[in-house]
Amino acid sequence: MADYGLLKGIGEGISAGLDTYMAMKKMKHDQRLSEMTHGIRENPDTGEMEYTPQALLKQQTELQDKKQQKEMEFLKAQIDGKAKGLIVTRKEDGSFEVQKDPGFVDQEKLYRGMQMQKLSQELSQGPKYTEGQSGAATFAQRVMDANDQIQGLLGKGYDPSKMMTMAQRTSYAPELIKNEDVKLMEQAERNFINAVLRKESGASISPTEFSSAEKQYFPRPGDTPEVLSQKERNRQVALAGLQSAAGPAMKNIEGLLPKKESKTNGLLNELSGKAQATQTKGLTPEEQSEYEALKKKLGK
Repeated sequence: MADYGLLKGIGEGISAGLDTYMAMKKMKHDQRLSEMTHGIRENPDTGEMEYTPQALLKQQTELQDKKQQKEMEFLKAQIDGKAKGLIVTRKEDGSFEVQKDPGFVDQEKLYRGMQMQKLSQELSQGPKYTEGQSGAATFAQRVMDANDQIQGLLGKGYDPSKMMTMAQRTSYAPELIKNEDVKLMEQAERNFINAVLRKESGASISPTEFSSAEKQYFPRPGDTPEVLSQKERNRQVALAGLQSAAGPAMKNIEGLLPKKESKTNGLLNELSGKAQATQTKGLTPEEQSEYEALKKKLGK
């Protein structure tokens, strides 16, 4: 019985020791887990809970990162504010204070203002053009005036096939016997040819060139309606080419000249006005025929 009691006591002692050992092991495990999770441990000397060195280093790093982040935010706010004419300062509590910069100059707004001023000056001075464009505009205006004169004379009945007209347009016919329409037609043709050929060659015009241009651009006895239409087209092409070469100078020269109504349009407006003024009577058959022919020629 004595041996049994001894063995029992030893067993109970061993069991108690194991329980203590397991409790201590669990406590150390919990401490390590706490250190790993929260960075907190028990100070073996004082028994107080404290942060581990690793946790303290981590906290310091996080604080440093937050400080740097705040500093970067402040610097960014200063830069952004400066671009917008704002002064950004930092208060003691770390917050930002924003004020307007009284000496701020908006460079972008200033640049836009300078560009608008430059554009305004350019517009007030008119478009710029070259010497070649200026010369082309002069020639184009001469061709336009000459063609307008020719169209006006044709519109009111000038006929190069009439015997009287042919007689007056011979090289030996004196100016005294020529009527006004013949003189005007000859002047318009000379003006047209000189302008076109001067622009093309830039030199003096030979009699052969002049004679060829007359046949190319102007009505002559024996011309069929198809030929007359082609010659009119030739004059339009010559004018369009000069206007294209003149570019912006064309508008400038037109603005410098006094306004005038073409004789062709003038006659058309005269007949149209007569028709409106005499609504009950209208135009005579001859006038109505002339009116319709002019409308067709002018594309109206």
